[in-house]
Amino acid sequence: MREHATATRLCWVLAVLVVVAASCGSANSTQERADREQMLTVMRQEIIEALPNASPTQQQILADLHVSPGEADRAAAEVVDCAKAQGVTVTPLPETGGMSFDYVIGRPENRDAVMKLFDDCYNALFWLTANALALQNALSSDEIERRNALVLDCLVAAGFEVGSWPDVQSEPDPAIEAECVDSAMSQLNQS
Repeated sequence: MREHATATRLCWVLAVLVVVAASCGSANSTQERADREQMLTVMRQEIIEALPNASPTQQQILADLHVSPGEADRAAAEVVDCAKAQGVTVTPLPETGGMSFDYVIGRPENRDAVMKLFDDCYNALFWLTANALALQNALSSDEIERRNALVLDCLVAAGFEVGSWPDVQSEPDPAIEAECVDSAMSQLNQS
């Protein structure tokens, strides 16, 4: 028996989708945009506050508060390894803007125990990455494009030759990259 678990189980991830959907329906409303930006700011702050208690891999991945597809794969691999060490088979399923997981239940009487093992691994090693992915994908495609350009300009101004961003040719200093992302997000919020 296989069970499918997704990052959308988190309540606030659903809340983001509702807020984004509502804002897309009437993007001209200043109040709705302000509400959306406030929600995104709160979510971002929650990630920042949780980061010191996150797994080392999640701390490294989220140093710039951006999750690349490769970084999502790396965090998912830790969930797979954690579950495997406890006898549970987990398969990551990359999705546009996120990651879900399949896991094998085996006998029906093992369902609760297997789900708990998976949840423990997921919560310890991936949940913060999933939240960052949800936040990151709450931006419209125009906002993502503008954010990426702003981050790239900032990195170039700081002396890094990265080629493009977020898919960089050479890794910049994570602290400077985080500052550039913060600056870009602030500029997006002001426009």
